[in-house]
Order: sequence, then structure tokens, then C-alpha cells
Amino acid sequence: MILLHILIVGGGKIGTYLAESLQKEGNKISLVEKDEERSKKLARDLEALIINGDGTNVEVLRDAGAVNADVLVAVTDDDDTNLVACQFAKNEFSIKRTIARVNDESKESLFENIGVDDVIPMANAAATSFKNSIRTGPLKTIFSYGDEDINLNEVIVKEDSEVLNKTLEEINFPENSIVVSIIREDNIIFPSGKTTLKKGDKVQILMYSKDIDKIEKIF
Repeated sequence: MILLHILIVGGGKIGTYLAESLQKEGNKISLVEKDEERSKKLARDLEALIINGDGTNVEVLRDAGAVNADVLVAVTDDDDTNLVACQFAKNEFSIKRTIARVNDESKESLFENIGVDDVIPMANAAATSFKNSIRTGPLKTIFSYGDEDINLNEVIVKEDSEVLNKTLEEINFPENSIVVSIIREDNIIFPSGKTTLKKGDKVQILMYSKDIDKIEKIF
């Protein structure tokens, strides 16, 4: 099942990481990269549509599937490119959500004023920040391990959650998922199967990326 169609502008370290990890979670990925040699390498390494071109060109974005994209993430090291790509996403293709890396923090307000949904300054531009902005579900990534197949994620138990007042052993977690800790108010709990989940608990789960959708359905 395809969760989201995500269009990434910029095939540097952050763009590559996002393409790899989000694709493993079941999302459809297309990526625009201006450098020809890097584009060729990305095409060899990634299971994604790679378009060699300029992210400020409407036709390049169209070739990359912008017409059907749910999210555009602009993560180049050029603020003008990121800004224009987000403008086209909104104005030409009606993409629902735009996320941009901002290298010059003095330009943050400019991005916000044109309607970019989430502006992430370079100082805070850990790749997990972009992943968390893309996701619409309750799960947030704290850390990714190794080749990004394994994540430590956090989810908060809500008042209407199906797991509220259940013990961990009563919950059908995906195989090999491990609840490593629960933060309750100011206390850290290292749980057992008998631990009961309460409203407001921050549940930290070590899990495979492929199981994110299953975990979000549980919570």
C-alpha cells in the first residue's frame, strides 16, 4: 500500500536519506537533482524516480510527478531554489503540503509569508526533522540506526486511543517491535508486559521502518 507520494527537490545527504528511508516505509518517492552525475548515482542506488533537472523548472517538476504528489520537500543548499520549488508546488500543482530547508535563517519569514507549510532552518535540519514534518500520523522518529531500517520512534497515548488502559502484553505489536521505555510525566518507566498504558504516556518503540503504519493503526 502506498502511503504518500513525496517529491523531493535536492539529492544531497538529506534528500538521499529521505528518499531511502521514506521509500522503505511504503511511500512513493520521486526526486529532482540538478547535478547529472549525482542523478545517475541516485538512479542506480535508489528505488525511486530520479529526474535530472532544475527544481525551479515547472516542466521538470511535472516530469517528476508533481501533478499527483501529496508532499513536496525542498532540501537543496540554495534557498532560492527551495523557495521557488515550494511556490510552484502550491500555485501550479496544488500540492497539499510543502516543506523547505532554509540555509539563511533571515529568510525564514519570507518562506512563511509565501505559504510554505513547514520551514526548517539548516541549524535544525536533521533528516528526522523532515521525516516528522512529512508524516501526518502520531508517530515521531527520535533516532534512526544503521541503514535506517530500524528506528526509535515515540507516540503519545491519547484519550481516544485503543491502547489506553491496556497492558503491553494485551497489545498486538508487530513482531520484533520493542517498547523500550515510557515517559510518564517526569518519570521514565522501563516497562514489562504487565505495564498499563495511561493517557499522556510517551511510548518509545524500537521498530523496523516497514512497521510504522501498523504501529500508527494500533495507537
